[in-house]
Amino acid sequence: MRAYHSAALCTLGSATGMMVTFGGRTADQSALKDTWGLRRHRDGRWDWVKAPYKAGLEEPLARYQHSTIFVGTLMLVLGGRTNTVGENVQLEVYETESSEWRKFNSIMKLDLMELFQKVPSLVQKLEQTIGSKNQRSRSPNTASS
Repeated sequence: MRAYHSAALCTLGSATGMMVTFGGRTADQSALKDTWGLRRHRDGRWDWVKAPYKAGLEEPLARYQHSTIFVGTLMLVLGGRTNTVGENVQLEVYETESSEWRKFNSIMKLDLMELFQKVPSLVQKLEQTIGSKNQRSRSPNTASS
């Protein structure tokens, strides 16, 4: 059993038309870090194919209750929880054409919003995951007059 995973439709590159799922949690509460694509064959059959990960490179963080979205051939994995309570969950990106994962430890939340401001669907996902720009800019020490 798998729950709390994410899924996104790839619309560009070799994975075009695949519904790609990532991560989730097992029945015994363990976070997962595998990626699967649901593909349809020309004869109408459907099957699952495990996404390749390039050997020798760092693998993604196992997580659940996260979001994914495709920007071109890049699958962005945002937020979520891990097996470690309070762990900092960084942005990770899977490149479908090279089968490589990349981690972004130092990107600030506001920078992400500015970076993807012309991609409305990504901005919406970011706001769901990290909050809106207005929520982030408010200071808890600011008193209203």
